[in-house]
Amino acid sequence: MKNISISLLLLISVSIQAGEASSCKNVEIKVRSLSLRYAEKVIPKESRYTQGLIFLNNSIYESSGLYGQSQLNKVDVENGNSEMIHSLPKSLFAEGLASINGKLIQLTWKAEKALVYTMENDPNSIYVKKDEYQELNYEGEGWGLTHHKDQLIMSNGSSELLFLNPENMQLESKINVFAGDQPVRNLNELELVNNLIYANIYGSSEIIAINPRSGCVEMVLDVKELLDHATSGIKGKDSFWNFVANGIAYDSSNRLLYITGKNWPSIYAFKH
Repeated sequence: MKNISISLLLLISVSIQAGEASSCKNVEIKVRSLSLRYAEKVIPKESRYTQGLIFLNNSIYESSGLYGQSQLNKVDVENGNSEMIHSLPKSLFAEGLASINGKLIQLTWKAEKALVYTMENDPNSIYVKKDEYQELNYEGEGWGLTHHKDQLIMSNGSSELLFLNPENMQLESKINVFAGDQPVRNLNELELVNNLIYANIYGSSEIIAINPRSGCVEMVLDVKELLDHATSGIKGKDSFWNFVANGIAYDSSNRLLYITGKNWPSIYAFKH
């Protein structure tokens, strides 16, 4: 990663709207770019409509969306080999994904349902029982999902982050996210990285890092170079929205940040 001009903050203007003054207005925001030449590795991946990404025991679990195409998949980080764990009913549009208390929890967009998969520990791996899940209900749209301590954190496309009880998906608290004195909307895919909440801004090539206590943005990562590389061989791209960056996973043991996007053929790993 390298530092770039603070003018990059102008790029998130499509995602923010004027709002009330906040305590974040004096917080310095670091701006960095994820350049392809600094990637530790580039992992091949089947092209799917990525909605959520997490790292567990040398594998990446991916939630992919669209009605009739939504799945939960396991991807090997060494060779990109993929194993489908579950294909969702055609009535469900999969969204964010998180791991907490030995379970995988997968959001759906408008159905107000979370699918809860039980994980089993094995001496050599962690895996999920195929096609076995329970359902929990929550209110509103589900976009991104991660966890902090003993709570789930969910986005819904607004500037809010909702802190939920993982046992019943009930709302316990919420924060509003601000960059300076401006609320940041279109919060999407989420991942906890070094005690900060990383969030893709839907419709842009930026990932922001949010303080989970204050809601203040502390850093912006630009991944446009990765997006351009991932889509360079795709002809007739009819919609930017089909290829936006939308996957963040973190391997804390090896300090590797994994980035991918909707319909990207690769996952990019960076020391972080």
